[in-house]
Amino acid sequence: KQWWTDFWSQTFNSWEEIHAPAPRGPWGNAEPVHGLSLDWKRFVTDQVADFIAAEGNAVKAADPSIPVTANLMYDFYYYNYFKFKDLLDVVSWDAYPQWKGTGEDIATAADFALWHDVMRSLKKQPFLLHGRLGAWYAEHKYGVKDEKILNAIRFHTTGRPDMSFMEKNIYLSDYIEIGRGQPTKPALDEIRKTAFEDIDLAVYYAARNTLYYLSEKEKSNPEAKMDGTAVLTYEYYRELCGIKEEQDVCF
Repeated sequence: KQWWTDFWSQTFNSWEEIHAPAPRGPWGNAEPVHGLSLDWKRFVTDQVADFIAAEGNAVKAADPSIPVTANLMYDFYYYNYFKFKDLLDVVSWDAYPQWKGTGEDIATAADFALWHDVMRSLKKQPFLLHGRLGAWYAEHKYGVKDEKILNAIRFHTTGRPDMSFMEKNIYLSDYIEIGRGQPTKPALDEIRKTAFEDIDLAVYYAARNTLYYLSEKEKSNPEAKMDGTAVLTYEYYRELCGIKEEQDVCF
C-alpha cells in the first residue's frame, strides 16, 4: 500500500525481499516503484545525517567553540541537504566548475550560480568555498592560527611536498573516502588498504592517479592547467618512496 506496488504486479512478503538500488534490475534506471525509491533516498539521507551528528558531537566534546561543517558537493542525488543544515554551524561547498573558454561556459556559470544560491539558502547565511579559500576563511573569519590545521585545509586537494601526518590524512581521506569510485591503479580499495600500512606510498598513489586524471583533462581542454603544487607533491613522494621512473606507469 505504501509503495503502490500492486499496480506493477509486485508483492513483498518480507523485509528480506527488499533490496537496495542497483544499476540494473527492478531498481535500475527504469525503476517503476517510485515510492520505494524515494524511501531509500530518505533512508540514506538520515544515515548520513546521523554520521554528521556523530562527527559534530566528537568535535564539540573536544572544543565547543570549533565550528562544525561538512563538505557538500553539488547535487548528490540521494541526499537532501536541507536535512543537514541544523547539524552544521557553517555550510561548505565543493565547487569545481569546468571552464572551457567556449559558449558552454554560460551554462556552467548559470549552473554554479544556482548551486551558490542553494548553499546560501541552507542556513540563510554565507557559505565556505573549498580548499585554499576555505583556509583563508578559517584563519581570518574564525581565527584559526594553527598552521598545521590551515595547511591541512589549504592543500587537501593538491597535497604538497613534505606534508605533516595530519595533512596526509586529510589529503588521503578526501581521495579515498567511501563515496569515491574513480578508476585508479592500483585499485581504489588497494590504496585504501595501503593508507593504513604505508601512508607515504598511499599519498604517492593518489598523487600519481590525480596527475593522470588532470593530464587527460588537459588533452580535451587545452585551456585547463593543473596546479603546479600537485606536480610537486607527486615528484616528492615518488622520490621518497624510491619509485623509479620506468616503474611509474599509471595506465
